[in-house]
Amino acid sequence: RLAVVSNFDGRLHALLRELGLMAWLERVIVSSEIGAAKPSAVPFRRALEALALEPHEVWHVGDQPEDVEGASRAGVRCLRLRRP
Repeated sequence: RLAVVSNFDGRLHALLRELGLMAWLERVIVSSEIGAAKPSAVPFRRALEALALEPHEVWHVGDQPEDVEGASRAGVRCLRLRRP
């Protein structure tokens, strides 16, 4: 199961559709649409609720410190990608 938690804006939905990725995603949580941005735990909690999953059932993969911080605050395990 896949979802996106992003600090992007509402254009993300169209971008993901254009890239052909929406078919692979169960949920897209966009910070500007919910009024809370990473590193807050709120976007991650919204994703958990939307997918009816518990934090221990989920891994979050991100490339920014706020990704790890927000997911950790929500009790979600994290993997941080480090880009060269």
